[in-house]
Amino acid sequence: MKLPTPFLVLTVAAALAGCADPPTMPARVQEAGPRFTDSWSVTISGPDAVDRSGSYTYYASTYALVSPTFKWSVRTCPTTDVGSCTSSWTIWPWTSANYFTTYLSVDCFHDAPRAFQISVVAKGWASPEVSDTHVTVLCPELA
Repeated sequence: MKLPTPFLVLTVAAALAGCADPPTMPARVQEAGPRFTDSWSVTISGPDAVDRSGSYTYYASTYALVSPTFKWSVRTCPTTDVGSCTSSWTIWPWTSANYFTTYLSVDCFHDAPRAFQISVVAKGWASPEVSDTHVTVLCPELA
């Protein structure tokens, strides 16, 4: 039978001797907090104004949402102010698509700028619903 080397015996003895001494400082314990607190968000990116009619795509970028789904809503308004627009929203069903493509027409036949408004509500697993709204001016000359 092979005997342990003196180095191994001394290393184990030193380690065991060190364990017998009481700690000189209390151990630091860091409390764990939630990974995401009030930091869920969604942001729509898309054109701020259109100078020619055509298809345009809006994208929803999320932060801290796991497997998000989206509910898109759109409307055309006689104003760029979201709060004062009284037009009703056309609401699309929930989808996993983080983009929305639509055809926009330039509209410079009014005294005030008309606008296309798009809104999205996003929700993910174990997170609240978050939303964002984006406004696209349909006649840049009047903006």
